[in-house]
Parts: sequence; C-alpha cells; structure tokens
Amino acid sequence: MMRSAPQALPIDTNKQLLQRFGFEDLMSTTKLAAPALSLLLVACVSTGPQPNAAGIIEHCGDITYDEVWTAEALHVITCDVDVYEATLFVDAGTRVEVAADTELSISRGGQAGGLVTMGTPEEPVVFTAHNGEIPGSWTGISIHPDALDADLELVNTRIEWGGGYTGGWTGGLRVVAAEVYVDGLELSGSASWGLMLDDGAQLAEGSSGLVVISNAGAAKVIRASGLGSLPADSIFWDNEDNTLESWGGDITEDTTFHTFDAPYVFDGEVEVGSPDAGATLTIEAGSTLRFLDDGMTVGAGSNGTLIAQGTDEWPIVFMGDGVAGSWDGITFGASSTNSVLDHVDVADGGYYANVAVWTDAELLIDHAFIHNSSSCAIKRISGGDPELGAITYQDNEEGDLCGQ
Repeated sequence: MMRSAPQALPIDTNKQLLQRFGFEDLMSTTKLAAPALSLLLVACVSTGPQPNAAGIIEHCGDITYDEVWTAEALHVITCDVDVYEATLFVDAGTRVEVAADTELSISRGGQAGGLVTMGTPEEPVVFTAHNGEIPGSWTGISIHPDALDADLELVNTRIEWGGGYTGGWTGGLRVVAAEVYVDGLELSGSASWGLMLDDGAQLAEGSSGLVVISNAGAAKVIRASGLGSLPADSIFWDNEDNTLESWGGDITEDTTFHTFDAPYVFDGEVEVGSPDAGATLTIEAGSTLRFLDDGMTVGAGSNGTLIAQGTDEWPIVFMGDGVAGSWDGITFGASSTNSVLDHVDVADGGYYANVAVWTDAELLIDHAFIHNSSSCAIKRISGGDPELGAITYQDNEEGDLCGQ
C-alpha cells in the first residue's frame, strides 16, 4: 500500500501521536505549525486515501501502514478492511459508514494490528451503516488474536447497526482473545449481540462508560472470567435479550461480577479456584445468576472462595429456569475457604442439592431462602459442616438439610 502525500492533521491528533511515537519533548519545546508536525509524523503514520470531489474517502482492502482518519471527510468502507502490521487511528468527530455485509477487522490471519479511536464527549467517533439505520446492515468490528493490546483503545465511540453476520458469531463489537480499553463506548442496533468477548477476551482494567442498548442481545462473554472485566458503570438496556450470556469456565483470579439491569446466564459449569494463591469470586448485591444446565463449583481440588453478600433490599439470586432440578446447584469442595452466602435466594437446583458442602469446606449461609430443589436444600457430604444462620426452606423434594 502506498503512502499518500502528507496533510495537516488536527492539533489534538498531533499531540496524541507525538506522545505515542515518543516525541513528547516536542510538545513543549517545538513551535512547529500543524503542517510541519504532520510532515514529521508522516514517517510514522499515513493519512490514507484522499477525498473525492464529494468529500468522501473510500476504503477497501488491507491497511498495512499506520493511518489516521480525520473528520475532514466522510469515510466509507466499501469492502472488508483488514488492519494488520499497523494501527488505525480515528480522530474525534470522524464518521465512518460501512457498506452492507462488510467488516472492519483488526489482526486477521495472525498478523498483529491495532485500532485507536480518539473521540470526545462532544465529538464522538461514529461507525455506522452506509445503507440506512437497519439492524445488521453491516457485520461489525472484529478484533482478532494477536492484536496489539497497547493499541486497542475505543474512546467516546459509537458502533451502531452492525452484527449482520449470518453465522451468529458476531456483534457490533467482537473481540477474540484480546484485551481492549474502552471509555465511553456505545453499542446499539446490532442484529446479534451488542458486545461479544470470545475465547478469553476481556475489557482492559480501568475501562468505563460501556453502554449496550437496543440490540438483539446484550452481551455474549464466552468465558466466565471475562464477565468480571465489564465496568461497574456499564449500562445494558432495551436489548431484546437483555442478558449477559456465558459458556462458563474456570475463574482462576480474583473476579467481581458487578450488578447490572441484566442477569448473568450460564450455559456451562462455572468453576472457582486456583492451585496457587487461590481465587475469589465476589458477586455484588442485587445480581441474578441463571444456570441453564450445569452449576457452580467452588474450591474443588484448588483453593476457591465465593463471596455472595446481598442485602435485605438487594438479595443475590441463583436460579435455573423455574423447574426443580434444572441446574446442578452450588457445590463447595474441600478447598473452599471462607465462602459466604448471605442474603441469597437459591432455587431450582438438583444433582446433590441446591447447596452441597463437602468435608473441610468453609462456608457461612445466613439470611437465605433455599427452595424448589429436586433433591435437598443443603446437603452435607462426607462430613461437610457449613455454618448455618437464618435460613428459610420451601419445596425441597428430598428434604431441607441432608447428610451429616
């Protein structure tokens, strides 16, 4: 790909790029005007194709040099764009329209690439459909493995009307085995999920301001550990399926599930524990966790702790689909330490019980409503001896407190 002739970049963009490419000293010492700064930066970045007579810049194919897209023109992606061995910078106020069945892809084919959007609250970066406000009008933005973690930042950005891939594995934003920093990211109008975090992907520490609204689905996070990366101030609202879906998996580091206006839904076992320093899963008051089949295991063979501390007003709910035995319940293994179920509602479990406690497991259950189990409410296995406080039992088919 050939570089275009250098053009003047907006002053704010120049400052950010000077910092990124190690020219911080020039920010305070140079008196170069914007065009001169751009001549310096052209060795590092390209401004990409030039506008046509209508003021539109069209993009199609590979981007293999660093580029900056600015608000000086409307940007239209006419066919799939793959960014690799380069970083695409998008300046504040820039509008990018994407043709039907078309995708912006970062790091496809194992070759590293990056995407940095530099919007502001007043001038966000917008990725939208070129053919009207129709859900699924374009595929969305996909960030693939080998992406440059340091060059994945989405700041004050809207991604709308994507999620159109018929295979189903997509969303307005899909991230695969990479870490993305977001600050003020809005995902809307997707025909699939608004956000998809696949194969261990997560949002970077310090992320904030995630808004996922008016999509077919809220979020699909394949591995349960990635759910803890969703910022505490995230908003999930007005999605047709307003749930946070996951296939479950291992939680091997300290993780917090924050409280949102969307339940967590698991289609697979969640296992909490680590053979080294241990792992603690903390669930905030007011959260709902729904299990479609399997259950949750804490400290089974490796050190694990579950802290589910609700309140009178905001209990924590663990449930199936409303049918007794529709999930396996919560099992605390011998390596479960200092676990707490306080102000919780546990229902619909089976297999061992709604709550199963093995020998040597350390567990306090207090202010709990445990009901509708196809087996026992609480089962003590091989001498399991939880500390029991105020518990209300109801409709547990094999009894309330079983075992010894």
